[in-house]
Amino acid sequence: MSMANTSDYPPGAQVPDWETPSGRSGHKQWKHGRGLSGIGKFVAFGRGQLHQSSTNVQPVTNLEHVKEPDQQYGVSHAPNQAPLQHYEKTVQPSSHSRNTGRWSNLSKKRKIIILGIALILVVLILAIGLGVRLSKRGHRFLPLPTDKQTFHGDLTYYGTGLGACGVTSADKDDIVSVSHYLFDAQSTGSNPNANPLCGRKIRAERFDQSVNANRSIHLTVVDRCTGCQPTDLDVSPGAFSQLADQALGRVTVNWAWIS
Repeated sequence: MSMANTSDYPPGAQVPDWETPSGRSGHKQWKHGRGLSGIGKFVAFGRGQLHQSSTNVQPVTNLEHVKEPDQQYGVSHAPNQAPLQHYEKTVQPSSHSRNTGRWSNLSKKRKIIILGIALILVVLILAIGLGVRLSKRGHRFLPLPTDKQTFHGDLTYYGTGLGACGVTSADKDDIVSVSHYLFDAQSTGSNPNANPLCGRKIRAERFDQSVNANRSIHLTVVDRCTGCQPTDLDVSPGAFSQLADQALGRVTVNWAWIS
C-alpha cells in the first residue's frame, strides 16, 4: 500500500489525518510494518501455542479430552474400533402373529378344505363318544320280560296321573312305573304310548316284619320312572300300602314278570 503525497491534493484542500505523513521516519515505520498499533494485536502461532489474540483463547494441545461426536450423544465404542452405525431394531414377530399371517395368506379354497376337515373330525369325535356311551348303557343289566328270573330292587311310591303309556291312573290303582333304562331300551319308536312294556304285568313280593309274613301284589306297567335304577319299582300309594307302611317311604322288593 502506497501513501498519497500531499501535493496531489489541490491548494487549500484539507488533507485527512491518516494521509498526513509524520515525517520520513514515520513513513518508513509504516512501510516496514511497524506502524500497525492502530489495527490492534496480531496473532502469531508457534510451538503449538497461541501467543496473542483479540479474544485470549488458549489453544488446545491435549486431544485426549476432546470428545468424539458419538460420545457427546452417549454412544461409546472400544478403542481402535470404528464408531457404531445407527440401526433400526428389528422386532421378531410372535408365533401368534406368524400363525395369523399364514392363515391370512391361504387361499379361500384351502381355508374351506381345512374347515371341512376340522368339522369332520369334530363329528367323528362326537360320534365315537356317543357310541361309547351307548355301549356302556347296553352293557347295563336290564330286567327284560324275556328273563324269567326274580329281580331285587327298591320300592317307592309317587303321585299318580297321566303316565308315559297314555293311561291316567289313580292312587288306589295297582299300577307300576318301571325304570327309564328299561322303558327306553324296549322303545320301538318316538311314541311312548306304543312301548311294548305298556300293559305288561309284574308280581311284586316282600317280607313284612310287622305281620311276620310275605306280601305280594300284581301290578300293571303304565309309566316310566326317571329316578329309578334298572331293577327299582315306583308304584301308586295304594299298591305301596299293600306291601309296606307308607311311613317307611322306601323299602326293598323282589319282583318278576308274569306276562
